[in-house]
Amino acid sequence: MYPDKQRILEISKINASKGSFDNAFSQILSSLKFLEQTQAGQMINWKTYSATGVYEIRYPENLYSVRSGTASLKAEWPGIIIIYPKDSFNNKSPLSVTYKISIVISDNSANLSMDQPSKLFGNGILIQYPSLYADTNKVKETTLDGLKAYRLDNLPVGPAGITTDIMTIKNNKIYEILVEPVQGTGDSEVNKQIIEQIISTFKLLSQSANQSTPTPIPTSINPELSIRWKLSGCRREMC
Repeated sequence: MYPDKQRILEISKINASKGSFDNAFSQILSSLKFLEQTQAGQMINWKTYSATGVYEIRYPENLYSVRSGTASLKAEWPGIIIIYPKDSFNNKSPLSVTYKISIVISDNSANLSMDQPSKLFGNGILIQYPSLYADTNKVKETTLDGLKAYRLDNLPVGPAGITTDIMTIKNNKIYEILVEPVQGTGDSEVNKQIIEQIISTFKLLSQSANQSTPTPIPTSINPELSIRWKLSGCRREMC
């Protein structure tokens, strides 16, 4: 039996709607792909901070600058590095929350393990907080340059809270990346995408560059200074 006209009309409407939906969905995918390509192109032009032989990270120079954090005896070279929002970015109208990114490397003297992620948090160089905030259910797995890492988000710690704390271990060294608010007024979500993009550019470098032949001691130096030179473990990039 042939379908009646009403049934044919209903089927036609369904097919037309499906076609419109498919077309709209394709347009959305194309737009997202274009946006990703645009963002990737912009990120390529970002400025690169490089800790020779250890890591590098890129950031938009028009919005951020790099500065050294408070010295810590536990922090390995290059110490605490902070990617900090510029005043012009903090004061941009309309105001929105801006964030800083702190990076530090330390020796895994406590023999922490990636198999117990909750124990990685709360006792680092950058921030200390009660272990209850590092509940296993709140810890999320992520990656840093393809290396497995863990993160905690939105911690009620400190005057403005902690946006993100990321930890990983490589070659028995602990890598910590901490994200904190700087300018706390306005929309808190607008600038988070930039922060995630900056973190996504973090790249671990070969340690061999850090193990190159040390700078030779000048032959004219006196014995006392020679001993001091040796004890200091002075490296070319630190002197």
